[in-house]
Amino acid sequence: MNLDFALRRMTRQLEHGISLYHGMQFTDASQALETMASTACTSGNHEIEALARFWCATAQLDLGRLQGAERALTPILENIDQNVSDQTACRVQTRYALALIDKPAEVSKIKEVLEGLRIHLELSEDGTGRSRVSMVEGRFQGMLGNLDEAIEIMGRALREERTDFISFSRSSYYRWLVTFLLRTNKIDHANAYLVHWREELQNGSPVLHERIALSCAESNVARLRGEISAALAHAQSAVAHACRREPNRSRLNAFCVLIESAVAADEIEMAGRYVAKLAEFDEIEVGAERAELLRVEQVFRRACSTRPPGFE
Repeated sequence: MNLDFALRRMTRQLEHGISLYHGMQFTDASQALETMASTACTSGNHEIEALARFWCATAQLDLGRLQGAERALTPILENIDQNVSDQTACRVQTRYALALIDKPAEVSKIKEVLEGLRIHLELSEDGTGRSRVSMVEGRFQGMLGNLDEAIEIMGRALREERTDFISFSRSSYYRWLVTFLLRTNKIDHANAYLVHWREELQNGSPVLHERIALSCAESNVARLRGEISAALAHAQSAVAHACRREPNRSRLNAFCVLIESAVAADEIEMAGRYVAKLAEFDEIEVGAERAELLRVEQVFRRACSTRPPGFE
């Protein structure tokens, strides 16, 4: 087979898998990209194999399947710096680091991967990937509970994103910055970033899960500011965007936010309908999101316990 034709075909297949991902068809994307990775491996094209495995792992992470993400990346991790471009190596290693943080893995293991990423930056001629490494650093500090440091690093990562052509989506930086600010009760500061985030999405062409993340953040900020009707409206918008999708982390986040805002609005029956739907997320393996699911269920149970006798 003509090598140029084979390369073009693999590139088209890779682009198809990525388009499935952006359409939140995560299982289909994962399967297509896994097949693509095997084809590229057989052909000896390490660059396309690594990119396919990166996007496959990304889809698996959005499904909350950490073991699947690790399986996708493990075959290429050992020699990643030797076989592919610096940009692709950085993408793969930062994705792997976030999978470890999501688990969460042992701190020593995460530190080991982070040290490798710092070395990668030191050897880089132009600092490409700096915002990705800062994202990992910020997420790691957030995992450790060092929230002030996490906020500082994530703010830096957001600034670095402007000149980093392999950055995560800008929404990812806003999302975690707002999340950490809310965890430290810096509501007005979080709202200021939320305004910028909203403006940038309105001026661009965001993928669906970015819209869901924004609506969830808007709901949380509004609820903490005492704007309960607005909080519920934003949560309902998030759920509307997440509906008719397979169980995934964006959908779980939307459901949890809606339950909490519905309880705040004294819409206990509405909250109860979504609590019943939480069973569909049993396979999500992300430690923090399992804990959030349980926390929101407890919020609902406490609200029910304060209802007058005979309430259903």
